[in-house]
Parts: sequence; C-alpha cells; structure tokens
Amino acid sequence: MLIVLVFIFLAGIIEGGTQAILGFLRLQITPARLVSDFIAIAGVGSTLLNVSTVGFLGYGFLAINKLRLTGASLAALFTMMGFAFFGKTPFNCLPIMLGVSFSALLVRKKPRDYALIAIFGTAMGPLITFIAFELGVKSFLALPASFAIGLGVGLILPPIAIAMLRLHQGYNLYNMGLTAGFLGLFAASFSHAAGADILPIEIWGTAQSPILVALLPIVLLIALFCIVKEDPKNIVALFRHAYLDFRK
Repeated sequence: MLIVLVFIFLAGIIEGGTQAILGFLRLQITPARLVSDFIAIAGVGSTLLNVSTVGFLGYGFLAINKLRLTGASLAALFTMMGFAFFGKTPFNCLPIMLGVSFSALLVRKKPRDYALIAIFGTAMGPLITFIAFELGVKSFLALPASFAIGLGVGLILPPIAIAMLRLHQGYNLYNMGLTAGFLGLFAASFSHAAGADILPIEIWGTAQSPILVALLPIVLLIALFCIVKEDPKNIVALFRHAYLDFRK
C-alpha cells in the first residue's frame, strides 16, 4: 500500500514540481463543498499530492491502531483517497479522526474499534473547511473553532452511526454516508438559522489529463503485485471473494 501512495506522491511532484506543492497548500484553505473539483482549482499535480497525503494520513491511522489491510479497511482508505480529489484534505480530515478516537476512549473502547468509523466519517471534512474559511469568523478564531467543531463531530459520529444502523436495519450498505448526510443536514440548517447562507459552488473541470489516464491502471497493477508478492494464493482468494460477492 505504501508503494501505491509513494507512486501517487511522486506523480504529483513530477507533474507539477514546486507549483504542485504551492497548489497543495492552497487546497487546504480552499472551499471544499460540492462541487469543488480540485484539479480545476489547483491542477493535477497539486490534487495528486492532496490524494497521496490524505492516503498517508489514513494508512498511518490504520497502522497506529494496528489494523491490517482487509476488504473493509481498504474500502475505507480508497474511499477517503477518492474523495480527496474533490473535498477532503488533511486539514479537514484530521480533527474528525481524532474526535472519533476520543469518542472510543470515552466509552472505554480502543480507538481501533472505531477506526473505520473515523475514516468513513471524514465525509464531514468539508464542514471543517467551511467553518474555517467561508463562515466569516475572524482569522484568529477560525482555525481553533473549526478544529474544535471537527473534534465534536468526531465525538458524536459513533453513537449516531449506531443509531442509523438500527434505523435502516442493515438495508443501507452506506451507513456512515447516511450518518454524515444527517449531520450535514443539521449543520446546514443550523448555519441558515444563524444567518449564514451557504451559496452553491460549481467548479468543475472538463480538461483531459494523460497522467491520470495512465495512473489508474499502473496503481492497480502495483497493488495487485503487492498482494501476490505477499502470498501467491491471495490472487485465488481475491477472485473467489469477487465471484461470491457478484453472486450475492
């Protein structure tokens, strides 16, 4: 997994150079609400840097909590990285992940028990960026306030996620997405009630990028190589699970 992340990181550097780094820093203070296409805002190189940094953050979080890369953890990690193309940044993901970890400690559980909730819960990341850079809060208060609210969101995510699971009784495969949707509706309603209108954003790039076209198959081949290198039997297990999932 680290090889894949390093490759994406290097691709960002090669494609964009120092401008990619400057663009990456700009993305941290850019509105992250939909639709905010980071490639259109800062370019391919900066966006790949953002994706790889978010991936490093998620992978490091799993490693600290001593979780292996299984189907569930890979799904969480790649979902987190995928949305780093338009919305998630290290800045707005970290407070939520820390908040979920604190939530686990409050109920006398290990943070690893809520690790997947923490990673999927970064769907609320754009809220942190909105509070920090769009709400109009004075600069010396904006960053600590957004970080504190991010911690608060992380603290309440696990109990709400459990309640949502009871609500749909397992019929919704995207429980954390539903949970984030409920929290997002509440946050938007509260913002409107406080007099802060959330104006629509539509920054959507349509230009084609050869490096992105080449990147996806190469990354997948590297991931497949790592799986087979660990144990050749893994490829058989991979196809068997894929077949069973298809039959379901």
